[in-house]
Amino acid sequence: MNHICEKSACTGCMACMNACTHHAIELEINDEGFERPVINDDLCVDCGLCSKVCPINNLPQLNEAKVAFSG
Repeated sequence: MNHICEKSACTGCMACMNACTHHAIELEINDEGFERPVINDDLCVDCGLCSKVCPINNLPQLNEAKVAFSG
């Protein structure tokens, strides 16, 4: 696995790092001064747990209820 979510969308919440049971994710500071996850391919076993817990990959679905108005 080479990425968890789009780098521009990452919030640096560390959910992926905390979920990784193989300690394959570390945080590095990018050019803008924000911490972002970096996957160590030597330790990663491609289990996908990091992307499953990522809030960016799992945004809540809105229930688009249809409402009728009478005037």
